[in-house]
Amino acid sequence: MRRFRFGLEVVLSARRAEEESARFRLTAANGRLRAALVAHDGEVERYRSLPSSSEAEMTWADLNGELARAAMAAATVESARLQAAARQAQVECRSRDWTDAARRVAILERLAERRHQEWRVSSDRQEAVEVNDTVATLWALDRARAVGPDTAGRLV
Repeated sequence: MRRFRFGLEVVLSARRAEEESARFRLTAANGRLRAALVAHDGEVERYRSLPSSSEAEMTWADLNGELARAAMAAATVESARLQAAARQAQVECRSRDWTDAARRVAILERLAERRHQEWRVSSDRQEAVEVNDTVATLWALDRARAVGPDTAGRLV
């Protein structure tokens, strides 16, 4: 009996490699997103922990310093937030890429399974035909022997 061979096995292997690569890129993007979120949280916490002057003792110079620090804190936190948002967009893009690659692999795997089932049915049919032919031949030989040599030319 011949062995099953999926004709698109090379394509399936390439698609699996693409899926693995897409999964790797998604994992890397998730790592960068986590790092950006940690950086954002660190910036927020750093500026929250800065000491501030008491409002009762505040001079115009102190007030200007507070405003400058607050503006700098807001800009830094906003920059970290934008960085995290950009990383989130990358994760979503990589996730779509991985989903598409996984879908393409799944399609080919289903096709391979269907073709394998079809091959199995065909192979089973061929085997049944061969068994039937063998059984019929053996039966005919046994029958010919049982009838005798004078009627060997015709089967009853």
